[in-house]
Formats: sequence, C-alpha cells, structure tokens
Amino acid sequence: FCRLSGDEFAILIPNASEQGVQVLALRIEQAIAQLKFDLNGQKAGVIASFGSALFPDHGKTGKELSAHAEAAISLARQGARKS
Repeated sequence: FCRLSGDEFAILIPNASEQGVQVLALRIEQAIAQLKFDLNGQKAGVIASFGSALFPDHGKTGKELSAHAEAAISLARQGARKS
C-alpha cells in the first residue's frame, strides 16, 4: 500500500485475479462509506473511485500498469459524476 499523490493510493497484490481485486475494492469501498463526519453541523462523508491493472494482461512494466490503472480510475470517476 502506498500513496501516489494527494488523493491517490496504490495497493500491490501478488498473484491477484480480477475477481479478487473486485472483491477487495468492494470491501474497501464499503469501509470508506462508513466514514461519516460532522463539520460544524454539516454532515460529510467520503467516496472513492477504483481502477485496476493486472500484470501481465494490462502491462508488463510499472509504467504500463500505472497508465492502465490511471485510465481505469478516470473512467470510474466519470461514472461516479453521472450518478
């Protein structure tokens, strides 16, 4: 697990399957949805968007995998804005 930038994080999972990644993303999303805050009387929460890249299907180098994951996150964020 590492922080890539202000609001982007990466989790490296050895020998991950697409289904395994989806299950983990759902569990993380459910945990994040439980975070609720009261900011001077205003209710606030946290949302997350997920993108994934699997080796070697989506790239064989860190750069290729990162680019694929970034594209997946961008698509997820576009879908979240439409909801």
